Amino acid sequence: MTSSGGNVTIDGGLTVTANSITKNGAQVATEAYADGAAGIQTNDSPTLTGNWSWDDDKGLLFGTGGGGPKVYAAPVGGNFHDLMIDLVAGADMVIRDTTGTDILKLLTNGSGGVFSGSWSFSKDVADVINFTANSTNDSRGIAFNNRTALSADYNDGWLRINNTSEFANGTFSPNHIRTGGVFLVDADRGITDPTGSYGTVQTVGGGVGGWEGYNINGNAIFMSNSTQYGLYDDTNNEWGILCFRNGATVLYHNGLEKLESVPGGVNITGAVVATSTMTATNFIHTSDKRLKDEIKPLRESFISNLKPKSFMIQGRKQYGFIAQEVRKFAPELVYEDYKGFLSMDYNSIIAHLVKEVQDLKKQLNG
Repeated sequence: MTSSGGNVTIDGGLTVTANSITKNGAQVATEAYADGAAGIQTNDSPTLTGNWSWDDDKGLLFGTGGGGPKVYAAPVGGNFHDLMIDLVAGADMVIRDTTGTDILKLLTNGSGGVFSGSWSFSKDVADVINFTANSTNDSRGIAFNNRTALSADYNDGWLRINNTSEFANGTFSPNHIRTGGVFLVDADRGITDPTGSYGTVQTVGGGVGGWEGYNINGNAIFMSNSTQYGLYDDTNNEWGILCFRNGATVLYHNGLEKLESVPGGVNITGAVVATSTMTATNFIHTSDKRLKDEIKPLRESFISNLKPKSFMIQGRKQYGFIAQEVRKFAPELVYEDYKGFLSMDYNSIIAHLVKEVQDLKKQLNG
């Protein structure tokens, strides 16, 4: 072997220069790439031994003979840029590090097709991995984008997990998210299809505090347990409506019970205000002595102070008194509502009428 002017001549006529290899004066290999990348390109098919072989279309091959697996550089635009791997149908591909630990597995599930199997990554991989159906990315595919999002295109919309362009954390879909079973929010609580006769969705799992139901932003809850259900004010910790299964319904105001349904009707605590006619077969007033204080005989009647009137109200002619006039001598009979309108206790006039009749009878019998 001799060296002259930067060229090396090996016994047998093989000469190696900076950008070519010649044998007995004939060029057999040249610089491989026009873009300046390192490598050489042969002019003839070389003779190789062992597991190495040469293919005029695929270039340098490493692998078993015949139909066995092969690794080669794929030609792109006349140059060999892409590393290609031919697998035997049904074979798996495994890449390991120097310690023998699996880094990447391509499991073909016996079919030999890349997309018919599954990928398994045992160690950290690149920030961007994109599995798409084609180069234009206009069909179905899955993409892991810079470790910030998982996108799945199903043609009718995108499913994005933790998509930073939409929100910080969670799952986003511009159309629908569907499950064939239970949509869980933790280990056992969630929603599913209704099992009853009515409704849109149904809660499942044990509820907080022994109550299951729908909590609206921590403010109000429609909830139930095995014996009761109703609407609860979660801000002020008080019921609005409470129903007992096969029993009473209770209506609350500011945490106080105001109306309760009972077998014979309803019990009402407080006043009942009606803006139109109230009709009943009978009105009964509470009159138990045990409910009354400061009981005294009526000494004097105010009947002579009353000024009966006729008037129209809601298109109907009626007879009675004017509350403003009655309040001047019997203010205890007049009530003012939250809007400032006056109403009057007509029933208390009965006692004064009786007193007046009794006084007249005494005068006549005098």
